[in-house]
Amino acid sequence: MFGWVEAYTTILMDDYAKVREALNTSGIRYHMKIKDMLGNMRGRSGTFGVNMDYSTQYYIFVKKADLENAQYLIGKALHG
Repeated sequence: MFGWVEAYTTILMDDYAKVREALNTSGIRYHMKIKDMLGNMRGRSGTFGVNMDYSTQYYIFVKKADLENAQYLIGKALHG
């Protein structure tokens, strides 16, 4: 993704949704990547005792020129 930089990453789906809403509302284009942190562990050893709320990593990327504005909006969305 040439010209795109990571603006935010989280394991919390609620925060991820708040950030996406803030960027959508302001018209900032973004790309997202979602990574399953358990990988092949599910098949080998199962997930007993694993808190599934923390098994996914969410990444949001914005154009480099939008990074400062995006970070401001992200902070405002998450911390008021």
